[in-house]
Amino acid sequence: MKNKIKYILAGCCLMTTFSCSDFLERYPLDKAVNDTYWKTEAQLRAALYPCYEGLQYDLIINLGEACAETVIWGDPTSGLSKVSGGTSSAQDNFPFYNYWRDIYGHIFDCNNFLDNYNAADVPQETKDVYAAEVKVIRALQYFWLTSVWGDVPLIDKVISSEEAYGPRNPKEEVIDWMIKDLKWAAEKLSPEIQTGQNVGRIDRWGALALMARIALQNERYELAEKVSKYILDNSPYDLYDYEKVYHLEGNSENDPDNKESIIYSL
Repeated sequence: MKNKIKYILAGCCLMTTFSCSDFLERYPLDKAVNDTYWKTEAQLRAALYPCYEGLQYDLIINLGEACAETVIWGDPTSGLSKVSGGTSSAQDNFPFYNYWRDIYGHIFDCNNFLDNYNAADVPQETKDVYAAEVKVIRALQYFWLTSVWGDVPLIDKVISSEEAYGPRNPKEEVIDWMIKDLKWAAEKLSPEIQTGQNVGRIDRWGALALMARIALQNERYELAEKVSKYILDNSPYDLYDYEKVYHLEGNSENDPDNKESIIYSL
């Protein structure tokens, strides 16, 4: 009887050892892991979604309206109301803190994609299209940052938390880098307006339109004129029927063929 008990206990110990080992070696079940994730085009597309999500950031609009004093905020104690009224201080400037934090969070998503997308077993031409979209999105994030702060840290890859406290890069350096990325992206992206399930995805003209806007806002007028003229002369986009702008059908979501919407967020 004692021997049977020993064997049973020994068996239980072995089972516990192996089961614990298997459990500890499991990858997280609630999120993707870079070491095992980047394999298929479906996974590339799924990893692209968080990057596009960064374009749906309402604080970009709200903070801009607050700084321009074009709206009146209902709550006079809100951070945006204080920004609009010029009474914001270091103690209650959470709109700017959130703006900085959230945009760099979106940039992290883009950097993570660009650090890993080449590992996928997908034709290089296809991978480059995805990477080009992400580079345009990342450039837009930096355009927003430089528009508010000027000099900002230029982070183009995933870094550690310790490295996140590095110095700021000169604004002109960041602009040069954005334009270089956008030129590369424009070469890789389709010149056709995206349709079907791809409606809203960035194409060649979206990359060039962002480049023109960045150049114009930063007084690089020759480049802005050159790129804008190229878009006008060669792209399938055109000015929308003015009357339809004020109708429901003029909304981009209701009219996928709206040839005026190059990038919705612009």
